[in-house]
Amino acid sequence: MAKKITSLLLVLLMALSLAACSTGAPTEAPATDAPAAETPTDGTDAPAADGGAESAYADKLTISMSMLDAEKSGVSAKDQWLCEKFNFEWDLIPVTWGDWNEKVRAWIAGDDLPDILWWDMKAGNTSEFRMWAEAGAFREIPQDMSAWPELEALLERAWSDEKFLTVNGKLYGWPCLRANPDWYDDACFNQFVYRRDWAKAELGDAVAIFSEGSDLIASGLVDAILIAVPHYQHPTLAIEGFQHNLHVLCEKPAGVYTKQVREMNAEADKHPDLVFGMMFNQRTNCVYRKIKEMIDGGELGQLKRVNWIITDWYRTQYYYDSGAWRATWDGEGGGVLLNQCPHQLDLVQWLCGMPCRVRAFLHEGKWHDIEVEDDVTAYLEYPNGATGVFITSTGDAPGTNRLEISGDMGKIVCENDEICFYKNEVSDIEFCKTATEGFAKPEYRCIEVDTDGRNLQHVEVVNRFAGAILRGEALVANGREGINGLTLSNAMHLSSWLDKTVDIPFDEDLYLSELNKRRATSRAKEDKGITLNTEGSY
Repeated sequence: MAKKITSLLLVLLMALSLAACSTGAPTEAPATDAPAAETPTDGTDAPAADGGAESAYADKLTISMSMLDAEKSGVSAKDQWLCEKFNFEWDLIPVTWGDWNEKVRAWIAGDDLPDILWWDMKAGNTSEFRMWAEAGAFREIPQDMSAWPELEALLERAWSDEKFLTVNGKLYGWPCLRANPDWYDDACFNQFVYRRDWAKAELGDAVAIFSEGSDLIASGLVDAILIAVPHYQHPTLAIEGFQHNLHVLCEKPAGVYTKQVREMNAEADKHPDLVFGMMFNQRTNCVYRKIKEMIDGGELGQLKRVNWIITDWYRTQYYYDSGAWRATWDGEGGGVLLNQCPHQLDLVQWLCGMPCRVRAFLHEGKWHDIEVEDDVTAYLEYPNGATGVFITSTGDAPGTNRLEISGDMGKIVCENDEICFYKNEVSDIEFCKTATEGFAKPEYRCIEVDTDGRNLQHVEVVNRFAGAILRGEALVANGREGINGLTLSNAMHLSSWLDKTVDIPFDEDLYLSELNKRRATSRAKEDKGITLNTEGSY
């Protein structure tokens, strides 16, 4: 193809290209470590990013780019804006980690490199990258970035790093991940910086732009905040929000340890006029709402037992390698209990109440090369003598999601989004006392329970949060309730760490001490620069 592409364009494309294989989910890590690019130097200078609707380029170009799992990818809204502005389209060439080295070498040998090439700088390929750059396989990225000030500032940091991006003082690659913490503070800086530049160019001064959550909270420009940041920061930002008279909606989990969450709740209590919600969107699921209705209505009678097997969280090592923070004590604060299961832990207490004792067995790195738990079996005891078992794992395939709740008037079984109610004609407790036969059983009926089918998830949580602010409507989940599910996960961790049964409430200072021991020895993971395609996972 005719490679009449401006230097600025390709620099921008390298900064943004990970969006082509991203679904935009906020909880996943960005794409690869450091892309190197074959960058043409001919052509005219790109116009300033003035937000013009029409492209300055008459001829539409096709730009090829190697991309991990590109066959599964789509073009994001950010990329679509760029495609229209500069009149081009992507040609994504799928590459896997297994064939990456072989394909790159074949491309170089055949003088058939894509226009933009992803290069893994953390897989022992640094020296090879330098060799090919010195041999002229890659084209230098020019230094004129004046039209994009934040990208220019970031690029200046990149130029200073001889190891990853430059060879003999010339820049050949754009960083796509925080491989060097001196580059930028945000793990997804390439996306964040671009978004800010895009907003400045397209929206002008009408929209305020911030790089830190605390700055936005203190700005006086917002009435409410949604906190969707790493777990340890949830209580910190919530407290700041309350102190600045802001309504707060917080993502799960409420935090990592209950002592900090208790401080968050205490601050919320100082501001009773502010709305405090928790993003427990599974409470909107019609099957769980119906089960809640049945239990609260007395259809089950006295609680006897709850069993939940939730093992359909299967995750690969590739998933855990997608971010240096992921599955570490210092970065995430836990494993399957803190990442995948906060919703189920919330639902257990929402449906059945809080247990008073926990004995748990957590296996850390049982199925994966990680330092936190990926396999859990926990035994629960309730004040009325009822018991429960909670089993979860990210290492079972095929997995199971089966909830059973038994009372003296029958049993609810929820699986595959269907509810069956095995309804006793009489209380099994009373039947046991009065029966005159040794093997007799109370008669029961199997009832397929209908629901209203509504399952609006995050949309309903947000809508009702807004309704609570504007009209005093009820929240899906009060933010103060976030401590309940976290109490269960903390108790399970502590029980396993101490190898004994733990009463609820437990010693929160002891828990924090044990957690900090693990944070102090938390290993720094190598970031392998992986972007996950999350389509269909939510």
